[in-house]
Amino acid sequence: MDLESLVAFAGRHYILSALFVLCLVMLIYTQIRIMISPVRALTSGKATDLINNANAVPVDLRTDKEFAAGHITGAVNLPLKLVGEGNFGAIDRFRNVPLIIVDQNGAGSYDVARTIRKAGFPEVYVLAGGIGMWTDEHMPLVKH
Repeated sequence: MDLESLVAFAGRHYILSALFVLCLVMLIYTQIRIMISPVRALTSGKATDLINNANAVPVDLRTDKEFAAGHITGAVNLPLKLVGEGNFGAIDRFRNVPLIIVDQNGAGSYDVARTIRKAGFPEVYVLAGGIGMWTDEHMPLVKH
């Protein structure tokens, strides 16, 4: 496919082309934002290592019901609603330990992690893939 054909296609399908460019820009923006973010993603293995060796605390953003159905050992439940209200009471006592932000699939964790970091928690990470990836890798969950 040459450049002339590509331009002709874009001219005939301008809405489709515009949507493609918009998606591409959004993807690039998201990747740049992740790369320059002070918040880093952890694999399940790295998260386990941090929990075991640095007393990191998993902070689970899921609902109370989802949390009760299964969560990482030692996790603290901080539903998104509380984060939105700026209510960090459930994790206040953990200001001086690493926090690992956990949601269902890892998609919304970065914004929450940045918010928590801005609230004065210096060492904040995100569990890549969230609890979904954790369970896919056959990592243990606690139920109560």
